[in-house]
Amino acid sequence: MKIAICDDEMEFVNIMQKELHKLEKQLNEKIETVLFKNGEELLETFSISSFDLFFFKVCKSINVKDAADEYVVFISKFEDDSVNPVLFKSFGKLKKDRIKLDLILLIKKAYIFLKENKQNFILFKTDTKIVKCKKPEIVYCTVLDRKIQIYIKDGNRFDIRSTIKKMMSTLNDIHFLKINSGTIVNVAFIKEVSNKEVVMDNGDILSLSRSNSKNVRNAVKAYWGYNAD
Repeated sequence: MKIAICDDEMEFVNIMQKELHKLEKQLNEKIETVLFKNGEELLETFSISSFDLFFFKVCKSINVKDAADEYVVFISKFEDDSVNPVLFKSFGKLKKDRIKLDLILLIKKAYIFLKENKQNFILFKTDTKIVKCKKPEIVYCTVLDRKIQIYIKDGNRFDIRSTIKKMMSTLNDIHFLKINSGTIVNVAFIKEVSNKEVVMDNGDILSLSRSNSKNVRNAVKAYWGYNAD
């Protein structure tokens, strides 16, 4: 478990580190901590670092809502009442005067959640960065110029060096269907299916091979709960 800690009170941070490492034996999980003195320093590393969760003191100088979009957040301290914890993917609030009690409860709660949901995340290595992606948000993957293009629900696309065979093994999910020799789709994003084409929710039209047509159509019917002939 990799955790980022962002707080300018080093005495508090040192106590946190000690308590976290005590929990390693209880959870049978190695806990790695990375320290940041301020929010700007933390956000500078977001594009290249991957944390399971992080603790930070909310401050007005950073857009904490944007920072919380992709990570589980622990709030160590609010600087004003205008910050709403509902905005965050948060397990709760860590009070500095109750650190030993609160930290144990929060970490155990986060550990169970992350362990149960770990299979929903996969890492992709592009030419310039490592991307953590939620499997249910992948719309489809297709081969082009010896690379796999991965299309995401939010409109982003990532290109990685891999093969369709390896991609199917990585996804390892019944919701992903091979519709031709070079394309895998997420059945959750299929809008229409015919004998020769699959139309995705984003409007993209993909070729459906004859050899895969029956399996794909049956899978779509099952997903939609469509029982008619």
